[in-house]
Amino acid sequence: PPGAPEGLIVNGITETTVQLSWGSGPDNHSPITMYIVQARTPFSIGWQTVRTVPDSVPGQIMHTTVKDLSPWVEYEFRVVAINSVGVGEPSMPSKQIRTK
Repeated sequence: PPGAPEGLIVNGITETTVQLSWGSGPDNHSPITMYIVQARTPFSIGWQTVRTVPDSVPGQIMHTTVKDLSPWVEYEFRVVAINSVGVGEPSMPSKQIRTK
């Protein structure tokens, strides 16, 4: 499976959305087919997959908008790469941000 995506950056923070961008990790000789974005808050149990635009992030695109977040909540994000071999390790978590 692919390695962990690298250099996750959070910006464009609003009440219910954030912009994420990252660099691809090693694909281990199988092209990355898609990315999944996960988030956690002080209230969540572990990491939860979040809704993004587009719904599924194609492997050649390394940025997305996360939507349907709650206002005034602290979030951390991470990204997981997937290829035909399987699901890779998650990226390092982003720094914690608070929605507006």
